[in-house]
Amino acid sequence: MAGRKHTFVIIIALISIMLLYITPVFAAGSNIEKTNEKLKEFKIFMDKYSNIILAFGLVTSVLIFIIHFIRLASTYNHPIARQEVIRDIGVTGLIIALMGGIGLVSKLVVTTFL
Repeated sequence: MAGRKHTFVIIIALISIMLLYITPVFAAGSNIEKTNEKLKEFKIFMDKYSNIILAFGLVTSVLIFIIHFIRLASTYNHPIARQEVIRDIGVTGLIIALMGGIGLVSKLVVTTFL
């Protein structure tokens, strides 16, 4: 049960890092100048800090992978625990793939519209 609790906390932490890559969307209308200003400010922020945020997320994910493989090695004779660790490795791999994809897509959207 403790493994699921830790996996849930890890997933929430990595999703919150991924949410930093989502481009803000504002309603079009009379505030178009304010919208363009906000998008420019967001672009400046992403240009400045996106690599740091991505590096932190990837280093954390690699450490989580190492922890999961250590757990996998320690559960060689327990099939149920081994299956749980393998599932956790799959979830971590999926989150790493999503982090890379969201960063790429948001950069493409920001550079396309600005």
